[in-house]
Amino acid sequence: MTRLLIADDHEVVRAGLRQILQSHPGWEIVSEAHDGKEAVLKAIETKPDVAIIDYSLPLMNGIEVTRQIRARLHGTEVLIFTMHDSDTLVEQLLNAGARGYLLKS
Repeated sequence: MTRLLIADDHEVVRAGLRQILQSHPGWEIVSEAHDGKEAVLKAIETKPDVAIIDYSLPLMNGIEVTRQIRARLHGTEVLIFTMHDSDTLVEQLLNAGARGYLLKS
């Protein structure tokens, strides 16, 4: 079973992702977060295999969330889910340890 964390400050986005991801056999949503600090704390607590993180989270952006999760949880891959389309941002996220980058649009 692949364990997933979803972090987005919009409940409707989390609900949509939850609906899609839960329909996949073998995937389990182990936690959700609505801001960057909560995302890091929930990741440490639940140790997901994959953390799907919105770049524009309150309290801590996706770059810092990625750095903190990857520094503490080497087995957790981070996928950034965002509406921002920027080569510079992609480079910063990958340098912070994100495995991938997915546009919301």
